[in-house]
Amino acid sequence: MTINEKYIELLLPHFAAAVKGGEVVRKPNGSINFPCPFCSQYRKNDSKKKQRCAAFLPHKQSFGYTFTCRNHGTSECINNMSFPNFLKTYNPSLYKQYHLEREVAGTTGKGHNIGSYFGGDK
Repeated sequence: MTINEKYIELLLPHFAAAVKGGEVVRKPNGSINFPCPFCSQYRKNDSKKKQRCAAFLPHKQSFGYTFTCRNHGTSECINNMSFPNFLKTYNPSLYKQYHLEREVAGTTGKGHNIGSYFGGDK
């Protein structure tokens, strides 16, 4: 399990619990769909709140993930984000722990910037 996958696993229970009746679905292609942690709570209809409009999409040639939301309901989810940027926006204290773990593992800095840009570890 990569560092990115470890932190995604830590976050998934929070996404399902944030919206009553929300659920996380893993697709065969490796993507993970869930209610958007930024905009789902602002939807008026309960069925719309439960809708899995957000996803972590895996990168084929790295261990990175991109966060995307179909609703674009808030300023946080208008644009796609790399996993580290998503984590920094969603939970800054967990991001600090994530970044420290990546530094200790040696997956930051020169030679790893491409992986970090795409949200992944090399």
